[in-house]
Amino acid sequence: MKNISRYNFFFTVFIIFITFIFCLLNHKKGHNWGGDFSLYIRQASSVLNGTIENLVKSNSFTVQESSDHTFSPVTYPWGFPSLLTPVYYFSGLNYSVLKIYESIFFIGFLTVFFFSIRRKFNWIYTLCTITLVGFNYNYISYTNRVLSEFPFMFFSFLTLHFIKKLEVESKTNLGVQLPVAIGLLIFFSFYIRTEGIVLLFTLFIAQAANLKGNLKVDLFNIKQCLKLIIPYLIFLACYILSKAVFPTGFTSHFGYRNLVNLDRTITNVIFYKNQLARSVYPNLPEWFFWATIIFFLRGVVFRFRTDKAFLVFLASIVTVFLVWPFHESRYLFTIYPIFIYFVLQGLRTFRRRSALRWIVASIIFVYLGLTINQTFQATIDSFRNRADVIDGPESGPSQEMFRFIRNRTSPSDVIIFFKPRVMNLYTQRNSLMVYNDIENVRRKGNYLVIYSKAGKVCQLFLSPKEMSLNSNFKSIFKNNDFTVYKILN
Repeated sequence: MKNISRYNFFFTVFIIFITFIFCLLNHKKGHNWGGDFSLYIRQASSVLNGTIENLVKSNSFTVQESSDHTFSPVTYPWGFPSLLTPVYYFSGLNYSVLKIYESIFFIGFLTVFFFSIRRKFNWIYTLCTITLVGFNYNYISYTNRVLSEFPFMFFSFLTLHFIKKLEVESKTNLGVQLPVAIGLLIFFSFYIRTEGIVLLFTLFIAQAANLKGNLKVDLFNIKQCLKLIIPYLIFLACYILSKAVFPTGFTSHFGYRNLVNLDRTITNVIFYKNQLARSVYPNLPEWFFWATIIFFLRGVVFRFRTDKAFLVFLASIVTVFLVWPFHESRYLFTIYPIFIYFVLQGLRTFRRRSALRWIVASIIFVYLGLTINQTFQATIDSFRNRADVIDGPESGPSQEMFRFIRNRTSPSDVIIFFKPRVMNLYTQRNSLMVYNDIENVRRKGNYLVIYSKAGKVCQLFLSPKEMSLNSNFKSIFKNNDFTVYKILN
């Protein structure tokens, strides 16, 4: 049995290692235009340079004066920028290093996820679950971006793992170390992404369920009650301390609550259903996706009593994403592993029926094969094009334009650009995204930068002829992708 256990562990380590190699092989030079990454990096830089106040002032101006005020908070939660600071300190704006850092968090999540589910399956199902998540190309391709999803997944699932341990240890002699660790982890998950607050609710429900089934807990015993509330006290203390150290600009997220309505929720339901179907496998017929939903629901029923933490966390975070007025496919990253886990739990319930055993095995085998094949083919294509630079701020024309802005404009100038946070990062100039009115462009900016490939996306796009007829705009720089106009007032 020890040899079997050793082989199981070896295969799991091998799968996780291969996942890491796939991540590295899919990394390309540069970064996409995005925008979120630039604010994360600027926040990390401001921590190192002691310029947090300047950052808040600059990005407040960018958000408040742009045509769209909802494209960015004043600052993101400071957890992820804090994680970036040591890497940024030693490597600077080196995307290759930052992407490896992202990959390490993804691998860390897979490791935590393995330890969370290994006793809930036999080793074959555990290995299949880790493979389906780790080899999913959506995850692998996203390690090519500097975003907070993978650190959030790592700390969230580590918290869930410890909450499960709390359920077990509360039936014996519970010490204070575990409640303290859970409080710290919940806070830091929240400090990476605000939806991490649902972990507090997950903990509360898990504790309530334990109290109901654990007659040894004496609620009139001060020591036992204190152990129950330690995580909440730690969370509150950390939050108060963080407010004293960092500005809470990320709470501007809550100003969007007036945008919450039924129509947006319905739109989100349709969007996430389609995105989840693509995550399962993009080229399979829709009936296959609905079949996985049936298996998922069967798995939920089968594990309802034993996987309370997973289920409460899943239900809570799905609710947040459905009512939140914005949607992104990457928001599903935290949901998909739990979804796949319950799908396989649902399939597992059929194994006792010999007539269905081979059908279940065939479904899992086909799904694994398709997932691995998709990632393998995409990795080959990516490796063949590894010398290419991503169309973004690191491309040759972009770097040429940024150099011009740095050298030919003054620090007090305002640059109108379709990605103002990226302009801030690369040129240290205040920048606005203004696209609704040419008079607003003229009134608010000193320079206008037009990116030809973006068309009318987030920029006032006029043809060179139209611009030449307007005496307020003078072309002073042009390359293959960009035209820079000086605004004459």
